[in-house]
Amino acid sequence: MKVSVVAACAVLALSATDAYAQSANGSAGDASADGVSPFDGFKIGGTVDYRRHEGKFDAPTTKQRVDKQEGGFGYRGFVGVDKVIANFVVAGAEAGIGNGGRDLKATGAAGRYSLDPQWSWDVSGRLGVTPSSGVMVYGRAGYAWMRTHEKLVDVAVDQSVLDRRRTRDGVLWGVGAEFAVTHHAALRTEFNQTNFSHGLKAARVQIGGALRF
Repeated sequence: MKVSVVAACAVLALSATDAYAQSANGSAGDASADGVSPFDGFKIGGTVDYRRHEGKFDAPTTKQRVDKQEGGFGYRGFVGVDKVIANFVVAGAEAGIGNGGRDLKATGAAGRYSLDPQWSWDVSGRLGVTPSSGVMVYGRAGYAWMRTHEKLVDVAVDQSVLDRRRTRDGVLWGVGAEFAVTHHAALRTEFNQTNFSHGLKAARVQIGGALRF
């Protein structure tokens, strides 16, 4: 699934770049020439990202302190809808699911602890303004969940191994910009962050695109 999402983003980016070049040569015309905003309607899309996971908590069972940051790559697919509610204001809702990132690890006398950030999903709303017909800047707020897999191995004699999955949740916020390259395709870049429960934080820098219909 990861390969297919990345491939879809690449195809979308290439097609959008070609459309943008045509527009620059005068063959595509204004993105809103028919009077309908290119940021209005249902959409599907995907992003690739660089994400940093930060953990500051005591590992379960051992109380071994975890204070680590790890960066890695990930991906996300999403569906949503946007609506122009004024001449230059856009309100929308979005739901997404993704995966990626590196394990957080800590080693101590009790054993080797690791937290694997696995699937994450989110729902959010966004509010944007369009300083020009083909550009939108926006803020995002919502809620996110992350499924994690925790392990404790190579334990001391008086310790038990740990192998459990847990879902953490938290508030998501972000800012971004979207660029219409045709009336049905847009590119986007976004930074967002989620402060999950139990001392886990995730920050992502994303690039990708959406198809609107």
